[in-house]
Amino acid sequence: MEYPTLDPNAKLFKIYEKALSPYYDIVWSFDYYATSIPVNSQLGICLFLQDSTGTTQASLLSGGNNIDLGYSGADGGTDKGLIGVGLDTTGCFALSLSSLGSTIRDGDLDINRKLNSIAVRGQGPSYSWYEYSINRSLSAFNFNILETRKKTIRARLGNVGQTLYVDFRYSPTEDFVNILTQDVTFSRSLSSKFRPGVTISKPVSGTAPKPTIRFSNFTVEGREVFTYVPPTSSVNILESPVINDICLVTECEYKPYVPPVYEPYIPPPIITAEPATANRQHTAQVSVSLNRGINIGFYDGYASFDLYNFGYSVSMFDNVTTQQTILNRSDYFIYISQDNSITLSLSSFDSTWKLIGPDINYTNNSNALPIGTYSNYTISYI
Repeated sequence: MEYPTLDPNAKLFKIYEKALSPYYDIVWSFDYYATSIPVNSQLGICLFLQDSTGTTQASLLSGGNNIDLGYSGADGGTDKGLIGVGLDTTGCFALSLSSLGSTIRDGDLDINRKLNSIAVRGQGPSYSWYEYSINRSLSAFNFNILETRKKTIRARLGNVGQTLYVDFRYSPTEDFVNILTQDVTFSRSLSSKFRPGVTISKPVSGTAPKPTIRFSNFTVEGREVFTYVPPTSSVNILESPVINDICLVTECEYKPYVPPVYEPYIPPPIITAEPATANRQHTAQVSVSLNRGINIGFYDGYASFDLYNFGYSVSMFDNVTTQQTILNRSDYFIYISQDNSITLSLSSFDSTWKLIGPDINYTNNSNALPIGTYSNYTISYI
């Protein structure tokens, strides 16, 4: 687009802050709002970083061409600017400009103009838009550059001078909303110092009504000088050992340290014994305790206990059909047939063993041993 006609009543308000080290986060923020907004009025805001060797200018300029938002222009621009983030109601900050057929600055095409938008320009002296090629509408964030509602704008150079963030919020009780996260590259070493600042421009392009802007609470956080402080160790320095110098002048007998020899730990033998059965009466004896139900046997001279059980399997003989069924132990005092249809169990020592199955519901007269007669059935150990 062609450079517009200068507005003799245009105002550009610029604030600089002291230079800070990019080794630490540089954060600058402010509050603003408009008390009156005439029809077709314009507003532009630029958050910028400047190399500390750049010169500063008067904070209030009149009659300047605010289409550069006080950052990228020859008139009222930022000397040795590093980056400028423009919030522009007209969308001109991202556009290329020419004068009398000569290109003044590069940028996006006029057909790509976006009202109420955010754009980024790189470092001087070219202040190129193509360095980052950012030209985005702010409508998706419900962000209006020019409104009567007060809001806070915050910029932060973090990630050791490698990433720039821009956020906003309407109330201190709200979380910040990020509207820009951009990796940046400067032709300056990190040992340099960067000066943060902000500009307020009204109007932006041509002749237009000027809104009344209230600006307050400009705050900057960071460190001026990068200094490295080594960590303090909490470990006390060990004292030097006392040297025995006797052996330096006389013959000494070397007596190496011999660690004691410990007897290896030998665990006691693990006693295993199968339950006593009828065909092994020559090696085991069976004794039953009525109050605990313990099967006691003897194996190699050691007592062996099978707590709460009387063997692992029993045989059920049908005295009518002469059919034999094996019942296997499944739990304390419970024996079950392989098809789970027949159960032999003792509910407590106050009751007697009960045999339950299809057409079977009998008890014997013992509460100690499961073996015995259950009507037409005989239970015995196998």
